[in-house]
Amino acid sequence: MLSCSCEFEPEVDEPYYWNPSDFTTFKKLRRKRCVSCKELIQQQAVCLEFRWEKTDYDGNEIQLASKFMCEECGEKFLNLTALGYCIDLGASMEYHMQEYRALTGFKTQGD
Repeated sequence: MLSCSCEFEPEVDEPYYWNPSDFTTFKKLRRKRCVSCKELIQQQAVCLEFRWEKTDYDGNEIQLASKFMCEECGEKFLNLTALGYCIDLGASMEYHMQEYRALTGFKTQGD
């Protein structure tokens, strides 16, 4: 669900991620699936990397495995976040775009 509020205070041991501000090159040895459309991201492809962390009970930050978004979904993510929306990575970017169109009345060429 799109949200205009990005206020989030994670609980102890609750994973959270940092929004990427720009694209990067996928350099992992194994391909990963896009968290949005589930397509495989190839080596050297343009993508977004979401760095995940959590804080343990002693206040230590623990790095978790990154998740990735393909270039097509990443472009939608960056555009919506630039407009001030907070994105739930549990739903696809296509879902978020449909929600955005419904909220704003914005039409694309295919609509």
